[in-house]
Amino acid sequence: VRHFARPEAGVRSAEDTLELGGSCRDVAGLLIQVLRYKGVAARFVSGYQVPLACRKNGDEKAHSGDLHAWVEV
Repeated sequence: VRHFARPEAGVRSAEDTLELGGSCRDVAGLLIQVLRYKGVAARFVSGYQVPLACRKNGDEKAHSGDLHAWVEV
């Protein structure tokens, strides 16, 4: 699945994500559907990803981070 930043709001359908690719939230939505179809409990999680350079320097407040989405199983 092609992954890229997508500034538009919302989550693409699983079909559109397979065909067009999508952002982390689109790929997470697709994975959740696959896992649930297989009987595995999964949920959508989102938060901010702080760059490693900021964490190593103890300077997490210098960069607010980027919004990110992932799956919790």
